[in-house]
Amino acid sequence: MYLKQFLSILIVLFLILVFSCGSVKQAKDNDIQDLPALIYYKRALNFVESLQYEKALSQIDTAIILQPGYAQFYYARGQIFELMKKNKSAIKSYESALIIKSFFPEAWRSLSYLYMNEKQYNQAVQVLTSLVESIPDSLNYEIMLAEAYLFDNRPVLALERIKFYEKKGGTSAETYRVKGIAYYLLKNFSEAIQNLQLYIQDNPRSFSAAKYLGFTYIEIDELEKGISYLNQALNLKPDDPTIYAYRAKYFIKLGKYDTALDQFNLALDFDNQNVSILIEFAKFQLSQADTSAAEKLLNRAIISNSNCWECFKYLGIIADEQGRDYDALMYMQKYLTNIHHRDPDVEQRLIKLRKIAN
Repeated sequence: MYLKQFLSILIVLFLILVFSCGSVKQAKDNDIQDLPALIYYKRALNFVESLQYEKALSQIDTAIILQPGYAQFYYARGQIFELMKKNKSAIKSYESALIIKSFFPEAWRSLSYLYMNEKQYNQAVQVLTSLVESIPDSLNYEIMLAEAYLFDNRPVLALERIKFYEKKGGTSAETYRVKGIAYYLLKNFSEAIQNLQLYIQDNPRSFSAAKYLGFTYIEIDELEKGISYLNQALNLKPDDPTIYAYRAKYFIKLGKYDTALDQFNLALDFDNQNVSILIEFAKFQLSQADTSAAEKLLNRAIISNSNCWECFKYLGIIADEQGRDYDALMYMQKYLTNIHHRDPDVEQRLIKLRKIAN
């Protein structure tokens, strides 16, 4: 795996060298200072080939000092940082390359993967949108863009990208997985199960398919199927915190509240900023009549993701039951404006609040 990654990056760097040589050759009639920068650039590539990344970084930094206007130098530095597993530094280098050269598909591709890995999903959406709109052969990036929309909590847009992909002739089993997760987020559980089952029958070791099937079956109270898929996912990836949160939901439905609390705390030990975990934990605290703890968890979730519409629903319910009519009205209006399914309970509460307000 490491060798494959290393070779692929070497190929990219070789292509950069070819491109840069052409750029330097074209520019050297006007600016002889290009030549020293190119020498340092070539030295950087030689050090990469011998796995001496710190020395490679020193050489590429010198090339940038000599010629700060070459986007390819910044891109090469980003590649070196990736080899060093310094993703945040790689992101900054790729972003610098794009400041100099706005049309840079290679930087878009590299950034999109890093943004996804670093959970910067909104930024991933932006660069992937540039990629699919500007590059004729980028159809397969539509699936990646759809997935970025999923993680950014925009399932409707994810489904739209998949529909566009299929309309343009794209075919991939991954569409079943993406659609299944999108339908789960939209609470269309029958469609979620149908698509995820189609995917997992040919991909039995798919972590995400097993995970979301587990989530979906627990939502519809098919508990044994749900816990079976959750345990399957847990075996594939035991450090995923959302699995523990849904195991907590499983134990709640069995009336085992102490065990559920342990599962929530375990989930937060892995990731104390995960929105879905914070919401589920807040709902559990509400069920235990601890509105103060629930409110704190929901506000933490909103800090992590301002598009946490479900958070506003429960903040509205808390405010309504505490007689804070203005806050309840504001929260519930924000929730209903941004969701894509009906919520009769909130709609009824909002009608009552509007009557009070008038």
